[in-house]
Amino acid sequence: MTDKKQRPHFSPEVRDQAVRMAVSDAELEKAVRSLARLIDRYGDAYWPLFERLEAELKERNSRKDRLNAYLPTNDTDSENPKRQTE
Repeated sequence: MTDKKQRPHFSPEVRDQAVRMAVSDAELEKAVRSLARLIDRYGDAYWPLFERLEAELKERNSRKDRLNAYLPTNDTDSENPKRQTE
């Protein structure tokens, strides 16, 4: 026997449902704002969830910013300072 954990096999229906259940950036931001209000009103009980969702939102935004730094703009590549043309 091996100690490796095997990934569970999910049916296409379950995978499709998981994709449909993905949280949008707008929903995530709304949740972070709601948690901020809850923490302000009721104390730190919701702090771990706030930190997790805030970190996820920051990570998503960081990834977008990093990608956009290297993608062409609508006008030309030369307007993007990170893009170098030979």
